[in-house]
Order: sequence, then C-alpha cells, then structure tokens
Amino acid sequence: MPSMKSLSIAELRRELDRREKGAVKLRAQHARLAKRLAAIEAELAELGVDFPARRGRNPGPKPGRKSGRPAGVKDGRSRRVKNSMTLLEAILKGVAMGKTVSPAEAAIAAKAAGYKSAGKKFGVQVATALAKAKQFKKLGRGQYQRVGGGSAMATKAPKATRGRKAKRAGRKPGRPKGSKNKPMAAAKPAPVAT
Repeated sequence: MPSMKSLSIAELRRELDRREKGAVKLRAQHARLAKRLAAIEAELAELGVDFPARRGRNPGPKPGRKSGRPAGVKDGRSRRVKNSMTLLEAILKGVAMGKTVSPAEAAIAAKAAGYKSAGKKFGVQVATALAKAKQFKKLGRGQYQRVGGGSAMATKAPKATRGRKAKRAGRKPGRPKGSKNKPMAAAKPAPVAT
C-alpha cells in the first residue's frame, strides 16, 4: 500500500471506512469469544478448578454501567455478609461422616447449614477449603470423602515461632558466580631454570 501522504482525500475516506468495518467485525467477534470464555470459567468454578487470572489491563466498566461506586454499594461501604461459623465448619455441619462429595455438593451443603456468601467464586472457595481440610480425604478429581472426627477448630496449625532465619551458605554479594568465599590460593613461584 502506498504511503498515506500520497493518497487523495477520497482514497483516505475509503481506507477509513474499510478499517471501521473491520473494527466492528472484530468487536463482535471479541464479544462472542468473551461470552464463551465466561461460560467456560463458570463451569470450571462449578467444578472447583482454579484457573489463572487473565493477563492484561482490566477492561473497565461493563457497557451500560456508569463509572464510580460498584453496584450495591451505599454510603461508600460495601455490604459484606457476616457468618457465625467458618466455611469449613459449615461444610462439616452439612456433610455426614463417610460421605463423598464434590465441591459443588459441599457448597450446597454449607449453604443449607446456614452459611451465607455473596461471592462470585464461592465454588472455588469451597474447593480450596476441602483441599486444605484434614477432615476430608481426596479420592480423585473433584471427589472428597469426610473422614475423622473433630471440629474445624482442631485443624488450625500452631503459629510459627518468630526468630532469625538460619544463614544460607553461598557466595556473598559482589562475588563472582561459583565463588564460595574461599580464600584464593597463593600464586606459586615460577620454576627457576638452571
């Protein structure tokens, strides 16, 4: 294509029209793919599979939504749901001993036990809680069996002791790679020719 400087005004207008039509097609394709990706991510969350975060810039507010406060926020404060029990306690309350459940079934059981959540990724939270809990044994992909008694409070690990970390062996900053800070051997005198 010749340079833009050499084109006439009519040719420039045709080129602009061509590019705008291409942009409209690409936007429509982008919307279709984004919708499909959202459906796939929802299925993954339902299965309790953690997926990597999207790369790149946040696309900004949704179409038709004004910028400013998020929806449902009044007085500048968000309304967070408060529960009398932890998620793990609710799952333990809702799942019988020896029963095998999926994260989706455990989420339903936790909500039936009285746990409230307004989170969009509640299934992922439940899957994480099941994977970390000592009261559940992973049998296979997305299958956890309730084992062992005890409450959720018994699963908390003791706090790590504070103190200095042990020194790491290795080279000191500023030393060449491969150096273990050993003293250099003294140079040997050259042999005397006789």
